[in-house]
Amino acid sequence: MKGVILLPTVYKGFAQRAEAMYTKFCKKYKFSLVYSDAPNLDEYDVAIVMCVPYHNRPGLPPGLLDAKCKLIDHFGDLQCWGNVECAKNKKILFDRCDLLMGTYYEKFREWYPQYVHKYVHWPQYFGPYERYANLTMNPNPRMRCLMIGSYGYPAYPRRQDVVQAARSLPDNGKLDIVGNVIPFPKYPAYLNTYFCSLVLSGLYNFPEAKHFEVPAAGALMLATELQELTMCGLEPYTHYVPVTKENVFKQVKEVLDHPKDYIEIRDKGTKFVRENHSDINKVDSFKEILDRLLGPGGHKALLR
Repeated sequence: MKGVILLPTVYKGFAQRAEAMYTKFCKKYKFSLVYSDAPNLDEYDVAIVMCVPYHNRPGLPPGLLDAKCKLIDHFGDLQCWGNVECAKNKKILFDRCDLLMGTYYEKFREWYPQYVHKYVHWPQYFGPYERYANLTMNPNPRMRCLMIGSYGYPAYPRRQDVVQAARSLPDNGKLDIVGNVIPFPKYPAYLNTYFCSLVLSGLYNFPEAKHFEVPAAGALMLATELQELTMCGLEPYTHYVPVTKENVFKQVKEVLDHPKDYIEIRDKGTKFVRENHSDINKVDSFKEILDRLLGPGGHKALLR
């Protein structure tokens, strides 16, 4: 048996975290990583299809629905932002696929209850593992709180609220707000330069990659409490400092004014995430996924 991971060509050079994880996966299992918008799946027994359809790419790759192999949809974004064709094609693809893997634990059940029997809860992760695990705790970090990444509407209203509120506060509320400008290879080391980082989920309240990247890099995470984050084993006041819309700036000030009181939380968060939520852990999780797809012990037929 052999398999393939399919990524749309638009991601070539721009999906470095997923590529690093799936490259590790391909070293363990007899899979190939292919960028294609019109794949030929005749020679494969299993295909993992990533990130189709999307609101800005609502079509389905030609021939995908007619493939004879087992299909797993690693769906990425679950929402279609009002794109009717995207929503229609998601249901068509979900009907065809054998398994559907991704995050959005709560929203998947709300939006697609008819497919729960196919759903594999597969949270986000940090990676490559080596780039984070080689970082030590910074003995002289910037005593500021970083908020990094996109913060526009409609996807990130909570971040946008914080951005606007910070502008009216002295010293920007002790926040350094940085967009998606840090090159991927330098990103872990950049996170490591800060004592803490504020991580707010998007509109649909699921843990994003930053929820794992920040602690993995050795920074203290401040984050809103999420059901799915708890499912991943991260506990408030044990692995991160919880915040609300009402107290976010108060918590940032508290942490930065009394950093020694939060060292233990930071260290526990880093240790837990590095041990449980790396790209290596995600590769290991495929044993259970492939056995579910192919039957007990089915993953063995795909091992190298």
